[in-house]
Amino acid sequence: MANLLASFPPGVRDPASKEDKNPAVQLFGRRFFSDQPPLEILSEFLLVMTSRKKVGSVAIDSLFPSMDQLQDWSHHPSSLDYEPKAKLNLKLFAFLGSSRLETRHESHRQHCEELWDALRTHINSSDMEKDEALRILSNLFLGFWGTGAERTWCAQTFLPFCSSVLTTESIWNATEARRQRQSGSWEFVIEHFNEFYSVNKHRFLARGGEVIYLHICNALRQDESTLQAWFKSRTVGGYALADLLTREEQDPVKLHAALQAGFAKFFSQTPQTLDKLTDFIDTGVESQTSFSSDTNNGSPRTASCGWCPAESWREGYLLAVELKRVLSANIDVIETVDLLEVACAMHVMRSMAAQSFRATAEVSSDGFDYRLLVSDDGGSNRRVKEFSRLTLNQVCRQIHAALRMPEIKDKLDQGDLQKIYKEADDRYGRRLYLRIGKSLGLIIPRRGAGIRVVLTDKILRYLILSLVPGQRMTFDTFKRQMELHHGLVFEENALSACRGLSGETDLLESSEYADSHLEQMLDASGVLVRLSDSCSLVRNPFCMEAQA
Repeated sequence: MANLLASFPPGVRDPASKEDKNPAVQLFGRRFFSDQPPLEILSEFLLVMTSRKKVGSVAIDSLFPSMDQLQDWSHHPSSLDYEPKAKLNLKLFAFLGSSRLETRHESHRQHCEELWDALRTHINSSDMEKDEALRILSNLFLGFWGTGAERTWCAQTFLPFCSSVLTTESIWNATEARRQRQSGSWEFVIEHFNEFYSVNKHRFLARGGEVIYLHICNALRQDESTLQAWFKSRTVGGYALADLLTREEQDPVKLHAALQAGFAKFFSQTPQTLDKLTDFIDTGVESQTSFSSDTNNGSPRTASCGWCPAESWREGYLLAVELKRVLSANIDVIETVDLLEVACAMHVMRSMAAQSFRATAEVSSDGFDYRLLVSDDGGSNRRVKEFSRLTLNQVCRQIHAALRMPEIKDKLDQGDLQKIYKEADDRYGRRLYLRIGKSLGLIIPRRGAGIRVVLTDKILRYLILSLVPGQRMTFDTFKRQMELHHGLVFEENALSACRGLSGETDLLESSEYADSHLEQMLDASGVLVRLSDSCSLVRNPFCMEAQA
């Protein structure tokens, strides 16, 4: 178990810090947190990717560290530091007008007017037409809003469809503003930026995206022989992972190159004019705000990524493969963002389940001996519905038990265990797992008892794009792919492979109609090709080859 609690990068974890003492942080890394919705997990992941960054003193000039840098990172432990931008001028211009009145401080309104006045001077037209142009421009950027409507304008997030709208978390300190009379002046606020704004509290960009980025780095640095051994040993129903990955996907060097190219293509889909416009609004008409918010004593303001479990490389590799496939699909940029959000959310659930099952195994386990039985949306089959609830509860029980493993529990303050574990369960553990699943629509109902696992059209679309690498595969192979990657199954007898349900396996049955609701969903989506009563194919209509 000592190896289970090993971290990547090594040496970054701080056992003395309050955050790293949290049982869930010790198990899952620093950190997945209930206040960070899936869209902001994706935003943070892309923010790390596109920001200037370095490991120790070595600069990283690409979206991911090079393969040489990844290998060297293992031998010279150091944190990954990056330089995220606040872009307060851009957020103020886009979000102030739609934010709640009580969150609009006097200095915010003053500076927003100054921004509009400065932008007017760069428009060659009549005053009325200038105002109309600015309103259109403001509405354009408001249309890129992502999440955080209940927060102050500066703490809201853009839809992460291009690199120029990716920003760090900025929180307005309203209490400090009420205390200081001079805070009505934007110049005074910016001069004392660190008193009025917080950019390192990690309340909404709570490090989940950083952990996912580290998962991928951790996976790509693995020795090829280690990877090949796992690909061959990871089997379900006679299907091995080695048989379902392409040659390129089994080679970490080629997968690394494909990921770099895929994300580079994704970011290049946005017109350069928009990037130039966002930069002009943020720095072109007034640069002092950007300078003060993005520097600390003249040096670039940096953030340090935390760490992830060293054993997370397996789920990290699966995510890298899935992202590579989604990014190579022939779909538009907004739909890609939608599917990347699903990818991040499902990966968090997978990594929490796998790490928990590794922690609670009596013998060595890769963590993928869990299953989630998928029921139909209407719950027409009461037996399947009940077993779906049972499998979901089993995963939650394993998360609960893993946080209490002796290697973690024995090192905690024994007099405060109840409080420590309540916070861990509610904000970092099983309730986080359920909350993410419910936000996806993978777990229903959102409120009330009888929770179970279902598929939505969006999740099914993601599964097709991420699990069908070519033009088509058989229906049975597609089901095995879902089981290999996410533990999703449709037949009761598949639950015999699920650890913890041994007392229930004598009740399991096999039914030829168990997966009928999946077939119906695929058929309704137009991707199911029936060759005969016993054989069907699942098409990936978004594969580049299929549209050639």
